[in-house]
Amino acid sequence: MSYYPYLITFHILFAGMWLFNVVIDYRSRGNILSSTDKAIKNTCIDNYLSTTNIVGIVASSGILVTGVLMVTINPGYGFFEFSANHWLVSKQIIFIAIYAVIFAMLIPAAKKLRYADDSVQKNILIKKVFSLQTTINILVVLNIFFALSRRFM
Repeated sequence: MSYYPYLITFHILFAGMWLFNVVIDYRSRGNILSSTDKAIKNTCIDNYLSTTNIVGIVASSGILVTGVLMVTINPGYGFFEFSANHWLVSKQIIFIAIYAVIFAMLIPAAKKLRYADDSVQKNILIKKVFSLQTTINILVVLNIFFALSRRFM
């Protein structure tokens, strides 16, 4: 149990990375939407997809690994135990929803966007990716609020 504080520290760092991904997302959207040149817009889209993908993978994988380890090590926590720690159950359900949106909808849409040739199709796909990413960002922020509010429950 001596390494438990390190797990908490890494868990918080990965959550910070995920919050940073929210900032990157909205900043990159502005660059994409303000680009009028097709080549610059395509470069911005590629950078957006690469950056949010890498940061998102590292952050979500880190959250998953450290979260599972913390729940298995700490006897006060458990997986989907509704009788105690309602904040943790809410976080676990939201995390599963985030992963479902990522794997079922966001990844296929991002792949289609990366390889789309038609600018009309790209515009439709970028709006879809933005919408899905907004959903994920809201769920991430909600999850962080549950983590911060656990002291008040």
